[in-house]
Amino acid sequence: MKLATWNVNSLKVRLPQLLDWLAQAKPDVVCLQETKAEDAKFPCGELEAAGYYSYKWAEVLSADAYAEFEEHGVLDPRTGARFRDEVLAVGGSRPAAESFRPLRGREPRVEALLRHNGMIAASPA
Repeated sequence: MKLATWNVNSLKVRLPQLLDWLAQAKPDVVCLQETKAEDAKFPCGELEAAGYYSYKWAEVLSADAYAEFEEHGVLDPRTGARFRDEVLAVGGSRPAAESFRPLRGREPRVEALLRHNGMIAASPA
């Protein structure tokens, strides 16, 4: 497996160079840092056309949202209602991060995903 990382420092400016490099180097996985791109402006289409897909951020949001249920109980009616109203009811009408913040009351964190994948230990209750 060929893994590559690139400190892009503005994906909007360097997208043509990145796409050229991906075509030449053909890494299996590429990790982009310092993209300086808002979620809504991330060039998913261009990268998908080049054969690269990003799913990890969706996994971060999913795991962290589920952690809300873990913390309050999976059958907690208030948590369920907040999830229904802030995530399910709005669907794709707003960016996922804007649905996440009202649910959790903060920005997303990666710890729940790491914990669910066995990469870090669960915090003591």
